[in-house]
Amino acid sequence: MSAVRASKVQVVDIESALADLSEISSQIETAVVFDAAGTVLGSTGSDETRSQRLARTALELVAAAGQLEAGRIGQGDGRRLTQIEGSLREGSVFVVTGDEHRIAATTTPEPTSGLVFYDLRTCLRSLAPPESKEKPAPAKPRRSRKKAPQPKELEPDA
Repeated sequence: MSAVRASKVQVVDIESALADLSEISSQIETAVVFDAAGTVLGSTGSDETRSQRLARTALELVAAAGQLEAGRIGQGDGRRLTQIEGSLREGSVFVVTGDEHRIAATTTPEPTSGLVFYDLRTCLRSLAPPESKEKPAPAKPRRSRKKAPQPKELEPDA
């Protein structure tokens, strides 16, 4: 696995996440984790040039699809493309975007798309900072008991 320009702690986490991904998803041939600028943070392949090309292509694919979608639904509605699949006879390319990281993968022909997307999203979630992984549920507001109405004392007629 290769890693380019990433902190030592993050590299271990990314390499670990990619190793898990490779182990559980037999349909994925190559996967690369990268940031919003296209900097490769980790890859299942040993060829850094190929990893960089996959990351760059994935960014271009997401940008192009985002422009098409924005033109179709109108600008400024707050939507953001989160996943995309491109299929070829030789295999498919999947891209999943997260808040800080993105992941792109190439697969064998005719993959089970839902499963590949699930595996890629799971990999990205494992890279999220600890505070965003498990946000505690908000505390339920405590109800105060209503006091039973006290009978009013009757004043004697004057």
